[in-house]
Amino acid sequence: HNFNNLLQTIVGQVSLINLQANGNHGVSQASKVINDAAMRGASLVSQLLNFAAKGPRKRVRIELSSFFRDSLELYSSLLGKDISLICDDQLPEGVSVLADSNQLQQVLTNMLANSKEAIGDEGGGEVSISTHSVIVRSGDLGPDISPGSYARIDLRDNGAGMSDEAANRCFEPFYTTKNIDRDTGVGLSGTGLGLAAAYSIVREHDGAITVHSREGEGSIFSIYLPIVASERQSKNTAEVYRQAQSVGVLLLGVESGVQPFVSSALESLGCVARGVFDLRQARELIEREPFTWNIIMIDKEGLGSQESSACNDVASMCPNISVVCLCSQGSKGAQVAMGESEESSGGAKGSYHIEKPITVWGLEKIINKIRADLNNP
Repeated sequence: HNFNNLLQTIVGQVSLINLQANGNHGVSQASKVINDAAMRGASLVSQLLNFAAKGPRKRVRIELSSFFRDSLELYSSLLGKDISLICDDQLPEGVSVLADSNQLQQVLTNMLANSKEAIGDEGGGEVSISTHSVIVRSGDLGPDISPGSYARIDLRDNGAGMSDEAANRCFEPFYTTKNIDRDTGVGLSGTGLGLAAAYSIVREHDGAITVHSREGEGSIFSIYLPIVASERQSKNTAEVYRQAQSVGVLLLGVESGVQPFVSSALESLGCVARGVFDLRQARELIEREPFTWNIIMIDKEGLGSQESSACNDVASMCPNISVVCLCSQGSKGAQVAMGESEESSGGAKGSYHIEKPITVWGLEKIINKIRADLNNP
């Protein structure tokens, strides 16, 4: 912010100099160069702030097909007349994500600017944007990306492409391959912040970005964002779950090394599993998708200082959802033998405990009990 204030002083004084140039071409041209450099510095500061910011964002439900239709003119203008833009929207009607619209637009414009630079000034440049609805299974995009329904946005270009090293590092802040000085190894142009900022924003939205690229063959960047069901879709989903005896499970505090197994085991039992990091995120998901989630499964030891009251807090917060607490053998609250459960009193629809190590058979017993309760309210 202090640096922005310095830039404001430079831009202000340069504008005054330009006003007093009185037709002097040399002074006017010099002031323009200074002003352009200062504005690029302001843009860099803005990207740094967006990359570092971790505060709350104004997220709203965004219907992606409408979002892209309204943005095509902007994207075409950004790419320029020498690069053709192709759009292929394959999302079902009404598919939405929960996002900050300005930040989502920044992600896409940053990545399109990267494609434009990769294509360069040669003719025949082509960029395509395609959208799809996909199912992400546990572990597909890494251990910290929850399974579920996602909107995938593919940005493909026929630019220069990247080496394996560049593709592996392209989301690092300040990494660049542009105009590298032989003596210092520093890039003399480009900041590398465009892709890094896009990566940071997508991760803040509980999504992921992947890249596939080969030198001389262009690049494909894929953005994954969790789909938010509409109320009508949620009711339809709830009916499908009821008929298929499927159960929606939120995993709270489950360690990243354990979560893939638990998610896979639950999915093999006909459940839809998704990991959340704290009680706030669990509450938001339940409020947003009230017909989807039937169980909160809590690893008490994974919650640190919140461990002692976690199950009770969730039970009081979500009285219509069953709570399953995972406990170490011999710990307080592990009330029964490994793999077995005991319904306890409390505000939740049903409260259960499972001792660790967890087995598929223990999970199956719990899920069957809860499934029976759902079908016989």
